[in-house]
Amino acid sequence: MKHGKKSYNLIQDTRKNGAIPKDEPVFLIRGQDALGPKMLRLYADLHEMSGGGTAVTAGIRAQAYKMEEWQATSGVCKIAD
Repeated sequence: MKHGKKSYNLIQDTRKNGAIPKDEPVFLIRGQDALGPKMLRLYADLHEMSGGGTAVTAGIRAQAYKMEEWQATSGVCKIAD
């Protein structure tokens, strides 16, 4: 998998089944990203409008809530660098 930020290349799924191909671009939004929860909610809205499954949409929104919760308790919330 190809991350936009080279330091994220350490995060790799090395399993054969279900692994992301080495040449597939990916984008990672960390919990500390101030824009993360907003981006996830926007993605959830677009997913829903595109006919995506309700369970997946709910999971995305739940992750956005978890990010906000983590930011509040950890005190780590910043724009990506």
